[in-house]
Amino acid sequence: MILTIMEIALIIVNMALFCFTAYLVMLILLGIKTKKRQYTLVDPQKRFVVLVAAHNEEAVIAGIVDNLVAKMNYPRELYDVYVIADNCTDRTAEISQTHGAQVIEHFSQPGEPKGKPYGIRYALAQLGTQLEQYDLVAFFDADNLVDPQFFLEMNAQFMSDNTIKVSQSYLDSKNPDDNYISLAYAGVYYQTNRYFQAAKTQLGLSASLGGTGFVVDRPTLQEIGWTADSLTEDLEFQIQCQLKGYKVAWNHFTFIFDEKPTGARQSIVQRLRWTRGHWMIKKRYFNQLLRQFFQQKTPDGKRNWSLLDSALYLIFPVVGIVSFSVFILNFFVFDIRLFPLFLMLVGGFIFSVFTLAHALRQDTKQRPKSNVIKMLLATYWYTFTYIFICFAGILTYKKTEWVRTEHKSATSIDHLIS
Repeated sequence: MILTIMEIALIIVNMALFCFTAYLVMLILLGIKTKKRQYTLVDPQKRFVVLVAAHNEEAVIAGIVDNLVAKMNYPRELYDVYVIADNCTDRTAEISQTHGAQVIEHFSQPGEPKGKPYGIRYALAQLGTQLEQYDLVAFFDADNLVDPQFFLEMNAQFMSDNTIKVSQSYLDSKNPDDNYISLAYAGVYYQTNRYFQAAKTQLGLSASLGGTGFVVDRPTLQEIGWTADSLTEDLEFQIQCQLKGYKVAWNHFTFIFDEKPTGARQSIVQRLRWTRGHWMIKKRYFNQLLRQFFQQKTPDGKRNWSLLDSALYLIFPVVGIVSFSVFILNFFVFDIRLFPLFLMLVGGFIFSVFTLAHALRQDTKQRPKSNVIKMLLATYWYTFTYIFICFAGILTYKKTEWVRTEHKSATSIDHLIS
């Protein structure tokens, strides 16, 4: 039997996707393991400066400010809270000050780019030499609520290992039960936390920054600087850290609650922004990551596999599109038996039910009221629609306008962890 060029090409692509899938399955299997602290809780010593990015967030800003100012299990004299009121036209700054935060107001000049990364850059410049009095810089978004143990856990983690320069906390959901969209986000994040973030760090790889709930060693931040200006400034800063030799650590034992979108259009716009930013970072850093992986070694003479892992992560949008396309093409090119395929899909669904249920049982601080099946089906909607969003995002990645995600879930940390 002579294979056609199409068949040979599909076989090669299928083999590559099989290797990629095997890597993801390995991460899931690692993620199933019980998580244990790699550090011991110690008395508070590290001083934090806390930056809360906000753009017209009067509906939710009081929640996180009250949380940070009055609800943290950490000496108040060891941290200061700053709200970055970025181009706000509402009462965000006023409410923040009333509830006890210091405020840095930022207004872009005509013609200047707008968005979260520019507000952060301005705030760091305004703080200037004041940063020297702090050991760590914590980043949050205005819609977040924060674990009262957050600073205590991060203090202990950074003190346990002086090679830790950046750490990302567990990202929980503030509103999983609002509707199927927020439920889908929650389900995706519950699985990502355990089977991607925690699992990768078990392999000695870098975790990924999630845009909020992360802490950076202050001297390291000053060394790298805040030059990230993409639509996904967290991913860009993460790559910049890795190119300097700093992996992102993962802290599975402290968390923030993040408000998830509830509207379909809102979700699509947000994920389109993420994809555009992701692809922009791929364009900027993919070759540099590969070059450094092959040309440089760590001080102990080993390859820095985190660089290769992050380079592959940057092409995730293409992998998703190709996987879906190849799945469809296989039916036209090869004689696919439906019954074995059906068994494979059923097996995958059962395995997914188990892994999601395990993550819910082990990790979540606010258990959703919806059952696991409903949540899993919602995550399938999220994943399927993301394929088309990735396609659109890659085609339009040069569009860099920052579109605000509206937040309105004005609850308290006491309500969520009571």
